[in-house]
Amino acid sequence: MALTFEAAAGVWGLQRNRAENSVKLIANAFGWDTIEVCTRVERKAPGLGIALEELGSDGEAGLVLVESCLEGGNAAAATKPILTGDAIVAVGSVGGPSIAVEAFTYDDTVGVLASLDPEKAVELTLRRLVKLPRVSVTLQFPKDEEREDEQLDLLPGMPLRRSILSRGIKLNDPLARRFDAGWGTGDCGGEGTCCTCALEVAEGLDLLSEQSAQERQMLKLHPTWRLACKASIGELDADSRLVLKVSPRQATDSGPTVVEDDENYDSMAGERPE
Repeated sequence: MALTFEAAAGVWGLQRNRAENSVKLIANAFGWDTIEVCTRVERKAPGLGIALEELGSDGEAGLVLVESCLEGGNAAAATKPILTGDAIVAVGSVGGPSIAVEAFTYDDTVGVLASLDPEKAVELTLRRLVKLPRVSVTLQFPKDEEREDEQLDLLPGMPLRRSILSRGIKLNDPLARRFDAGWGTGDCGGEGTCCTCALEVAEGLDLLSEQSAQERQMLKLHPTWRLACKASIGELDADSRLVLKVSPRQATDSGPTVVEDDENYDSMAGERPE
């Protein structure tokens, strides 16, 4: 995804680790990550043909980004394209040592580049912003609650229960049975031993992480349900949509979620009550 310089500037940030006395360039906005790209710039002229701009500096560390590459210049013909908004984190002449320049100020970065042998090609390590695919999640509630749908965006690897609760949205179904404490109801606190956070997946079931054997057994009568405490967003290739129904037991006539097999029930819950 091509970024304008202004857009990239709004995503980059500096992370200082005082214990290690180090500074790292990071993506500082939701939905973004970074990758590193290595490229080589052959020298047909002394300069590299890269325009750099410093967004900020405290005199010791700085945020320096590629503003553009000169048309027809050396960098424009790099083995891998150098993009607007990239950050140079290491440089070196081909065959020579790599010099770290991550979070250097503009003057220090230019100083290192100028110190390289002008007769040799230059190898650059770039840190580049990448936008992560995301899932647009719609939470639907039982009709008798007369509640509007909730919308949120989640990224790969994000757990459903924690992500939903962190936005102040309650999940727990007070009528759902627990399997960890005998014949009762309530919330086990996200341990995956009850069904109080069960969600019905109305759309996008394949977007979620794989079920464990225990979760699959607990929900064997409801193949489109997932436990929010055990499900997370899986790997994504593109932006996607997920529709979840909260407290599905209250919205169906399917009755309580039960485990039919006595042996499995006992291993999960202890003795079956009289």
